[in-house]
Amino acid sequence: MGEEGADGANGASPNAGAGSHPSPFNNKNLKGYGVDEVALDRDLGRIITAINKLIDSPTGAGVTFANLTSSPVRGMLVTVTDSTTVTWGATITGGGANIVLAFYNGTNWTVAGK
Repeated sequence: MGEEGADGANGASPNAGAGSHPSPFNNKNLKGYGVDEVALDRDLGRIITAINKLIDSPTGAGVTFANLTSSPVRGMLVTVTDSTTVTWGATITGGGANIVLAFYNGTNWTVAGK
């Protein structure tokens, strides 16, 4: 075993010893942990996009249907300002005069509230 300080210098765990594993938080190569880095980057990008779209909604002014994110994440809630329907659960299309709370179900934006 190599020598290390009590503080875990050089990125090693301070409790490193026989049979221990390096911390994934100190390891820049996640492949050894079964993590698909490309998929992780893609999913994190989608999450960040979704969070940015949600910052103003549902308490903000809302957006038109045409301006909804092009890569929604299932479970998103957004205020849509031009829905053609107010019927709960109905698929939303733009161009109407109704303001509704929209829910993305993984396939479509649907009315969650009015």
